[in-house]
Amino acid sequence: MRLTKEQLLSIGGLNSADMIDQMQIDQFDEYCDALAAFAKSFAQKEERITKAFINGDNDIVTMILSGLGQVLENICADDLFMECNTIKENIKSAGRESVEVALFSFLSTTSELSENIQIKLSKNGSAKEAQKQQSEAGEIPGVETMQKIILAVDDIPVQLNMIKLALSDTKYKFSGVTSADAALNYISKFKPSLFILDIEMPKMNGYELAEKIRESGNWAPIIFLTGNATKDYVLKAKQVGASEFLVKPINVKLLLEKVNQYIR
Repeated sequence: MRLTKEQLLSIGGLNSADMIDQMQIDQFDEYCDALAAFAKSFAQKEERITKAFINGDNDIVTMILSGLGQVLENICADDLFMECNTIKENIKSAGRESVEVALFSFLSTTSELSENIQIKLSKNGSAKEAQKQQSEAGEIPGVETMQKIILAVDDIPVQLNMIKLALSDTKYKFSGVTSADAALNYISKFKPSLFILDIEMPKMNGYELAEKIRESGNWAPIIFLTGNATKDYVLKAKQVGASEFLVKPINVKLLLEKVNQYIR
């Protein structure tokens, strides 16, 4: 049994409704397989793009974006497909700062789509072989594995990708979201073993989010990140249950030390 039409239509970011109505059974199965393949492979593509961009290798970034754009077009993620093409066209002509913001925002949104697909697959009895392989690799957080989850929340996608890159060689599963609302939605489905929270966020700041996390019954360690290291900030962080308080810009070595210390 594959994903149902209703399950597919509930995945935000896909414009596949009209196409699905016209599909034969074998075409529908192929589409489900294409979604599963995208979800399984995106994390690796995201990491390669991030490393290449940080290293200033725009040719590699463009090459990977070209392949990713074709995949997004095939799975009917039309908005992301167009966004991918725009970034690819601007990467050599626009300023690095503007491209950086657009690129990492695109990666963050595409990552959310990938995780939404994985959630549907993990909750469904379909695609058992694909689910088994991903579970063994620790790639689906909805499947019970021994892999511990780190959830980072920062309204700046660039910061999330820097944290993800810092943790890329660890044994932990990393997930990043750009808002407190998205974080609360995430923890309603999964149970992170550690949180990395930015303090200065719109609508709901890191302190408020930490209180919501504790109210949900999750008492995993919380590491706060901020560019403001005043005494009041530190005291407030402790009041809402912080285990650690780190100042931006992120010291990768120190972050790794604290993650390993508190996630045990």
